[in-house]
Amino acid sequence: MVFVVNSSLEMTVGKIAAQVAHGALALYRELIRDQDQCINLTIWQDVGEKKIVLKGKDENHLLELEKVALSRKVPCVSIRDAGRTQIAPDSLTVLALFGSEPDVDQVTSSLRLL
Repeated sequence: MVFVVNSSLEMTVGKIAAQVAHGALALYRELIRDQDQCINLTIWQDVGEKKIVLKGKDENHLLELEKVALSRKVPCVSIRDAGRTQIAPDSLTVLALFGSEPDVDQVTSSLRLL
């Protein structure tokens, strides 16, 4: 799993952690609905459940990455915040992606670690 964080929101470390957790759970829920993805999840679990957090520029950047992911059939989920604490309601905080490393790299290889 790869998580791209919207760095323009200047979230605290705790807020980022919470948003990435929302992304992991939402993406997992989507994946378990698909039999083929269940097999991929089992493989991912067996090899250590690798998770990487990357730095995205802003909402538009995350939306562009999402379009690329969808066009390449890389499963992804966008996370939007309710706006109860640090940031405005409906802010796009995280894009969560899942797939083989080569597939996800086609979407995120130019990004840096957060």
